[in-house]
Amino acid sequence: VGASIEPLDKQQLTTLLTTLIEKHSHLRSEVVAPLPRPTIQGATTALNTLSRRLHAAFPYSRNGPGRDDYTFHRVRPVLDELRTSLLQYGDHFVQASEHSVTSFAYLALAASIIEQMPHWDNPEHERAYRSDLYRRLAERWQLAVDVATKCAAEGKIYGEQTVSEWYRCLERHCSQSNGTLDDVLESFRKGLGWMIGVHPAVPTVNTTHSGHGLFSSSIY
Repeated sequence: VGASIEPLDKQQLTTLLTTLIEKHSHLRSEVVAPLPRPTIQGATTALNTLSRRLHAAFPYSRNGPGRDDYTFHRVRPVLDELRTSLLQYGDHFVQASEHSVTSFAYLALAASIIEQMPHWDNPEHERAYRSDLYRRLAERWQLAVDVATKCAAEGKIYGEQTVSEWYRCLERHCSQSNGTLDDVLESFRKGLGWMIGVHPAVPTVNTTHSGHGLFSSSIY
């Protein structure tokens, strides 16, 4: 078995394990348990690699990267892989984590990757990828804000510099999201803004809130 597996690249190994788990669901826990947990550093490397692969996949043109349907279908496999990875890492670092520092760090990374993604002439492609990813990112960012607000109301101390960095980052990416992150930014102001002087009142938070039911871990 070892000799057969050794020549396989990452994508082939991923396909092999995924297929086995789909056919034999009882193997899921045995496969997942010994795997190392993803880190922000690892996610950064993986997503930046996929982003470079996406841009490298564009067919050569004297007029620069194309945005037409032909180009879209040429690069779509890498685009799909990048989209899937962004959402799966989001589920791990935000939905499955109560650590706000980690959650906000990943959200900033994801927003930067989305902003580097190509625009398309066809509005359907634009909605299916960039717009949809911003919408899903907004869900995860809202969850991170809710969790941090709840923790702060329960006495957890966040440094003023840390909260300021979260706010400036969200504000910066909000301006790129075509309005998708506006509600999240307003929630941040109301929930955490009092710590940095952008909202006067300390909020009253329902401590029975359970953010983990906000969305499914399904990537589609």
